[in-house]
Amino acid sequence: MTQLNALLFRYLAMEFLKKLAMVFCLLIGVVYLFEAIELFNRVGNNDAITVFVVFEMAFYKLPEVGHEIMPFIIFFSAIAVLKSLSERQELVILRASGMSVWQFLIPVLCTTLLVSLIYVTLLHPVFASMMSRYEKMDNLYMGDGRETITRIGDGLWLRQEDETGNFILKADDLNAREWMMQDVVVFFFDQNNQHSQRIDAATAQLGNGEWVFNNVSVHQKDAIPRVLPTLSLTTTLTPQTIQESFSSPQTISFWRLPYFIDALSPTGLDTMPLRSYYQSLLSQPLMVMAMVFLAAAVTLKTDRVSRTFPLIAAGLGATAIVFFVSSFLMTLAQGHEIPLFLAVWATPILIFLFSVYFLSHKEDG
Repeated sequence: MTQLNALLFRYLAMEFLKKLAMVFCLLIGVVYLFEAIELFNRVGNNDAITVFVVFEMAFYKLPEVGHEIMPFIIFFSAIAVLKSLSERQELVILRASGMSVWQFLIPVLCTTLLVSLIYVTLLHPVFASMMSRYEKMDNLYMGDGRETITRIGDGLWLRQEDETGNFILKADDLNAREWMMQDVVVFFFDQNNQHSQRIDAATAQLGNGEWVFNNVSVHQKDAIPRVLPTLSLTTTLTPQTIQESFSSPQTISFWRLPYFIDALSPTGLDTMPLRSYYQSLLSQPLMVMAMVFLAAAVTLKTDRVSRTFPLIAAGLGATAIVFFVSSFLMTLAQGHEIPLFLAVWATPILIFLFSVYFLSHKEDG
């Protein structure tokens, strides 16, 4: 790369980063405002929740939509930088110097790829922690007071609270078809979070409003352990509650998602939310680069890019089509009508092929 080409590369990359920062702040600001309004509506007349808490929760919830709108942020940023270059006649100069659309898109594509990789590998774990914090605050301030925590670590962990205290259940294995757990240990705590007793059981089955433990050993402080054939324990947990607790992939780091998917697969629990979210993260670099090509196609299609309204209309129409196609394919995958891999990767591939075809036709005649 010559010194002139390197200088031009840095210039175009910096121009794109400026537009990206502007569009990002604008869209995230709008999302933050709507999230805060929604939370204020949920709070209602609850004086226990301050304005600061609401704005804090709205901030922690931003990553939930940040991943979904990232391709559109890149798309409108690319349109903005191409429009700006055209208005300053810089695109005309670049073309007059012999550069094709493929050449002056390279800096934008490389910058987009770098931003996407940084987001997925470095920023996503931070955003996952933010989403986890939001869910805890949501349960604390707006939940029913009975927090359920389920995670796969060295087993399955469940936690439930009531007016008398709380208990934590650990199981080494789960058969989700029968909701039967193997090698179960339950730790009981009083209202002061002091450990009160423990039970060990060979199996535990979730029934209608109760856990049924088999081959139970009850351990209490300063008492001889008791052995019981069965023991029942009332619970507010349901299979749906446990299933939903596993269906929050936004709270799991990109690097830990494969581990959770592998750990949940043998249990019979539906791993589709985790797998689809993980595949969407893997496909994001291709998706955002495809959106850059689409932005170039839209910009060139409106031959006079200085006319803002046709450009905005074309951009909104393109994003609406992309959103509809991706949502439709994902719905088919959720219903097991098409493979998940096809549903996630087909959209960026189709966008890429269409845009490259259009740009080739426009560029080469």
